[in-house]
Order: sequence, then C-alpha cells, then structure tokens
Amino acid sequence: MMKKKFLILVVVGLFVFLTFTVIAAKPGKGEDITVTTYYPSPHGVYRTLKASELILEPQDKVPVKPVDGMMFFSSGKSKDPAGNRIAKGIWVCSGGHWYPLMILEDRISE
Repeated sequence: MMKKKFLILVVVGLFVFLTFTVIAAKPGKGEDITVTTYYPSPHGVYRTLKASELILEPQDKVPVKPVDGMMFFSSGKSKDPAGNRIAKGIWVCSGGHWYPLMILEDRISE
C-alpha cells in the first residue's frame, strides 16, 4: 500500500514537473534590441574604430568647448583660440588642447 502511494506521488509529481517545464519552454514573442554606441565612448575607451564609409566635412571653426577624445577635421582655415592657424587635417583633443592626428597638407601657407 505504501509502495503504491509513493509510486502515485512520483508519477503525479513528474507529470506536474513536465507540464510546467513544457509551458515555460514554449517560445514567446521575439524582441527587438537596439544598441547605441558613442565615439568617443562616455564610459570607456575604444582601441579600434572601423567604418566601411566615413565622411568627414572640414570645419572652419574650432569647437568652442573641446572634450578629451573629441575629433575635429580642420579645413585649413581654422584658428585656435590664440589665433594660430590650424593645418588642414584631423585633430584630436587631449587635456583641453588640440593635437594633430593626421595632417593633410605638407606646409602651412598664410
């Protein structure tokens, strides 16, 4: 008699377990995830940035409030706050100062 009750309890328990497992494993709706990244990263550093197409428009004015890691494409007509001409090329800000990353002209002509 005890064996029979134990067997019934095991079978009912197994049935309940499998029923809830199947219900929980039933595929639900798909979900969309949007990932947004920023360069320069506000919370970290990128070691490499790859782009299949990169369009840079030269600017005549240096950004007023530079932030470390900010990049600026100078048209060659740009001047720093002290009035010095900034050569045509890509510049990066570090410590509040602009440093050349890539110069696109051999010499500065006035």
